[in-house]
Amino acid sequence: MVCTDRLRHMAEKTSIQRHTKWRRGVSHHRRTEVWKWPAVKAGNHSARRTLFGCKVFENFAYVIHVITRFGLASMLHLWPLSKILSGALILVGVVAVFVATQSPGASTYEILTKVIRFSGVLSTLTIIALGAAWRWVPHFQNSIFPYLGGRWIGQVYFPGECGEETRDVTLDVIQTAFSIKLILKSDESVSQTLAVQSSKSDTDEYKLYYVYENKRKEGRSKGSRVYRGVAILRFELDQGELHGDYFTETHRSGRLILGDRKRNNWWVFWR
Repeated sequence: MVCTDRLRHMAEKTSIQRHTKWRRGVSHHRRTEVWKWPAVKAGNHSARRTLFGCKVFENFAYVIHVITRFGLASMLHLWPLSKILSGALILVGVVAVFVATQSPGASTYEILTKVIRFSGVLSTLTIIALGAAWRWVPHFQNSIFPYLGGRWIGQVYFPGECGEETRDVTLDVIQTAFSIKLILKSDESVSQTLAVQSSKSDTDEYKLYYVYENKRKEGRSKGSRVYRGVAILRFELDQGELHGDYFTETHRSGRLILGDRKRNNWWVFWR
């Protein structure tokens, strides 16, 4: 990392490298606190500015790390992350100015320490505010990806012995601002997503590409049988319907149409 290399270079110049340890990675909670470095305490302003930038970035990067670490990033790539990070850093700068004006006589070290403590809280509140705006502001929501959460009811169409057959199905969509999960149920089987990738085109065409695992229910034909498949699901914004095609590893294919929807309550923002 560039920030780490610069800090190490400063440590070598001040002959304190033997007294310090740096463990890479924003997920290491037990890394040595580099604010205790003599180079920083002694008034090396270049070291302080570099360290300040690294620490603020780490606070935001750690939130993103948690989202991706637990598989919650199926929609993260649709967000304008560079703009969000730039806005967050500007906000931190405003807070720094405010803290400086409210702390007359405080040293630069003390001011930066307070700002870095606040930056962790600000990063969390920023993520929550963006998630709430996506959930409750329709125009902002459509600029990212529409909210599909709730229970959808429709039919699956597939080739049978006497032509095309149908099955009634329900699709439970569990969606947040950064992730989405699908659970499809019928009288014969239950399938749920293993991986989902959302897509938004320049013409506002919304699609979901996903891999799923299907398990036949006990007591049915070929009960407890498990197989995997892939599907493409398209959201028709004008009609308010979901249309899709699926393909399985058992060399079967079909299509599904879901039109009736029971939305989650407006205050349910976690699914």
